[in-house]
Amino acid sequence: MEGLELAARFSHAPNSLGLCGPKGFDVGNKRLLLSQMKKFRAPYAYLQLIAKANGKKPFDFDVVEAFWLGNNLLEKVKRADAARMIKTKFTGKGRLPVKRANELADSLPLKVYPHHSFHVFYIGSISGILEGKKKMLDLCRISWGRVSRIGKSKLEVCAKPVVFGKGGAAFGHRRMSNWILPAASLTFNIGDKVCSHWGVAIMPISARQQKNLQKYTAINMGLYKTRPPRQ
Repeated sequence: MEGLELAARFSHAPNSLGLCGPKGFDVGNKRLLLSQMKKFRAPYAYLQLIAKANGKKPFDFDVVEAFWLGNNLLEKVKRADAARMIKTKFTGKGRLPVKRANELADSLPLKVYPHHSFHVFYIGSISGILEGKKKMLDLCRISWGRVSRIGKSKLEVCAKPVVFGKGGAAFGHRRMSNWILPAASLTFNIGDKVCSHWGVAIMPISARQQKNLQKYTAINMGLYKTRPPRQ
């Protein structure tokens, strides 16, 4: 799988719900896909950030994997560069107010891991659409679990949800969830570890990918209770 295809797989579900990206997003037209993927403001900004820190291109496979699933490329991103991204690329019409962007950038921890979960649990969303909607945060983050049953249009998966309390965000007890099978032809088997985005099964993942996804999600969940409150 190429990096551009991997990025498209994760981006399609929220785009189909009208949450991000261009209208008429067509994952089947590879000729237009590159220009379309650059219109996903937040994901593309993160891909540029990770790529620059590692001397790579935004749609290299390992760069895309770093953002959506996690890998060691995240370790090289500097706090100052992440702060600059928030202040310059996340502000403007339909995005974060300058004051809010400055608050988030100036309150960053000493070490930043710009994984998708960082955006979910620390930034929230640049449009504000997820603000205060905790159940939507759990749908937005990349979930993972093990396939227990395969239906015609859904997978039954055993996975841990994210729950919220006074202590912030934490993983809850395992439970069965039904994830929609994607339109793209992929093979899923009972026992596979899979990931999902907005309730759509994205792809089977390896033990390494699952470990990284869990690691960086857990780190960034810890930021939920420390981020500056929105006025």
